[in-house]
Amino acid sequence: MKNRDPLSDVASAEQRHTFSLVLGGPLFQLLCRARLCDDELMFAKRRVLTISLLAWLPLLILSALEGNALSDNVSISFLLDFEAHLRFLVAIPLFIIAEILVYQRLQSVVREFFDRELIPVQERARFFSAIGSALRLQYAYLPELLILIFVYAIGILVIWNKYLSLDISTWYATPTMNGFSLSIAGIWYEFVSLPIFFSS
Repeated sequence: MKNRDPLSDVASAEQRHTFSLVLGGPLFQLLCRARLCDDELMFAKRRVLTISLLAWLPLLILSALEGNALSDNVSISFLLDFEAHLRFLVAIPLFIIAEILVYQRLQSVVREFFDRELIPVQERARFFSAIGSALRLQYAYLPELLILIFVYAIGILVIWNKYLSLDISTWYATPTMNGFSLSIAGIWYEFVSLPIFFSS
């Protein structure tokens, strides 16, 4: 039996008035399978706690194992790097909360089109078709994969190298004759910080 496309029935959209820029895609589906999200973006506290700790806690553990959590061996130790703490313990929760606000706001905006009768009856089919097209693209795997490739390729080759052009040693990198050398904590720092950089 052929699976029914949940986005193909544009007529039902008139009753639901649904449109979202945050639902769908492989990463969203992964969050749902991990019980960190659902179709109404619930479990926000669980997402904030899990994602923030998943990004920040390994940095604390790895920098401690390397002796750079609070040490005079480097100019900037991990516990004194307030920029890193703000990025993972403040910026990430704010992004997650903003995602919920955007989702809720878009629902009311779409309803306004109907409540204020901004869409003529004869144009509603085209309106629903545009929404359906956007949602189908949103659920596609390829665009999200290409975005991830772009983030890490451009981020590592261009932005991260420029960002790490420091003359001092830190918990995540030390300067060398050829540029810099990442610590183990620095490798994880690079991996989790690039998506935040591009999101901001």
